Amino acid sequence: MPSTERVGCALVALCHYAKEIFAGSMAKFWNTLAIVPLLVSISTRNIESDAKEARAMNVSTVSFRSFQQTNSSRHEAESRNSIEIDNNVNNSLVWENEANCGVATIFPAPPIGARVLGGRDAEQGKWPWIAMIMRYYPRSGFSQTCGGTLIKPQWVLTAGHCFFGDPASYTQVVLGAYYKSLKETSVRTFAIAKYICHHMFIGSSNYFEDDACLIKLAGPAMYSDYIKPICLPTGSQSVIVGDDCKIAGWGVTTESAYGSNTLQTAEVPIVSKEVCSSWYMESGVLLPQDHFCAGYEAGGIDSCQGDSGGPLVCDRNDVKSKTVVQFGITSFGMGCGEEKHPGVYTEVEHYTKWIETKIQENAGAGSCFQASDLLGCDSVISESGTTFRSPADSQMTWMYPPNSRCSWDIKAPPDHYVQLQFDCFFHIEVNTKNTSECYDYITISSNTGLQSVYCGTTLPDPITIPSNDVTIAFYSDGSIQSAGFVTKAIFIDMRSSSVKTSQENQFNGSRQSPVITTKCDSGRCGAAVTASSEYLLMLLSFILFVTNSLVR
Repeated sequence: MPSTERVGCALVALCHYAKEIFAGSMAKFWNTLAIVPLLVSISTRNIESDAKEARAMNVSTVSFRSFQQTNSSRHEAESRNSIEIDNNVNNSLVWENEANCGVATIFPAPPIGARVLGGRDAEQGKWPWIAMIMRYYPRSGFSQTCGGTLIKPQWVLTAGHCFFGDPASYTQVVLGAYYKSLKETSVRTFAIAKYICHHMFIGSSNYFEDDACLIKLAGPAMYSDYIKPICLPTGSQSVIVGDDCKIAGWGVTTESAYGSNTLQTAEVPIVSKEVCSSWYMESGVLLPQDHFCAGYEAGGIDSCQGDSGGPLVCDRNDVKSKTVVQFGITSFGMGCGEEKHPGVYTEVEHYTKWIETKIQENAGAGSCFQASDLLGCDSVISESGTTFRSPADSQMTWMYPPNSRCSWDIKAPPDHYVQLQFDCFFHIEVNTKNTSECYDYITISSNTGLQSVYCGTTLPDPITIPSNDVTIAFYSDGSIQSAGFVTKAIFIDMRSSSVKTSQENQFNGSRQSPVITTKCDSGRCGAAVTASSEYLLMLLSFILFVTNSLVR
């Protein structure tokens, strides 16, 4: 069955370090946890796989040139803006569920496939609240790493250990999915505005207590048969020892160490805290406060790596109908399906006031996702301070659409330079296997014929172009979508300013820059580049220099 993301890292930093060491491969991540007086290994339940989905046939690459894969110290600033950690909880607030939460439309079950630690293929449409959390890995791109649950149109509940201080643009949330390959028409992939992890989880020193985190989507989800909110406990609702409850996820299975392509589910009984504590203490591990266990003494049915942050739900009879209530967040455990080591879950009923407080404190669209920044393609920008962004497929998901071709002409007064100040995030798909290639990219060109190309995953420093007439163009292929970019056009009077940056220097001089020409096949366009032989020789020397400098 799916596996609870078993949190076993004593420090968030160690988790992050371990994940990067093993980037590009699925692995259980282990850390030693020192608790009176034994050293015990506890497994986390995230998953990263090299088995990235095959790219669409209409993928194009740009692989010359004056290419820039963005990297700068602003990565850290973006990260700080996207995560909020504080201890303010309004205890007077009462959690209010969405109307008709916890009621699924059940569709015919697909044929039963490979079983997962005692689990089975879920019925399609029976888990409309489950979310797939995708994390960006520099060496493999976006991969499913955790689960979560939709609790409000713009909010997803997950585990705190699913985040490692990355920028918000390094995370995408998928709703309406049944297959990890995301082949259903019901799938919606969202950029995220921020994530807010519980302050006490961040402060943990020897185990993952308060393992809860909220994700604010860039825009609100539209409910459907395949996308619905889950109910959280209200009033006197509590987890009941002995109840048979359900877990679900795309995590590790007995047949596949890379997780299941089909959503898996299993039933597990709630174990008393006293009994579970005694089992774990036999191995020298304390059961954290506000967590509980679910599983079997003999093991065999459990959540596993890749299921972290996903739900444990139990049926409850409402006045009108039977509803499903989420009582647990998949947190950690020792191994998967081991004897006397059932899955450990964050107890949601103890966090509803914190959840309601954070949702109310963070209401509103946020400065990074403003409809006013969606300037039309071919717009002319003639005012300094104008903010614009990559196109979005909708104001729900805020992901740039596939096969995009969009440009903006910036017209500054005479004797002025144009400076582009990027803000919020910069996430434009680069080929993770060959970082000298862009799959999606922006071009910055001036009226003097100078041009540069950008893609990558971190905020560039301000770019100053020594021209008052600049064109910004954005191109995407037919495959992976992402959050794109947000930038502000500033006009600088060159007569009274000594502004000069390394980015500006690349536009100076009389060398011929590459010219992008578009080639279309059956309406799907790619990009090709032509340049003078002198330029290509200079560019080749530069690439060799950069490559050698990066080898460690």
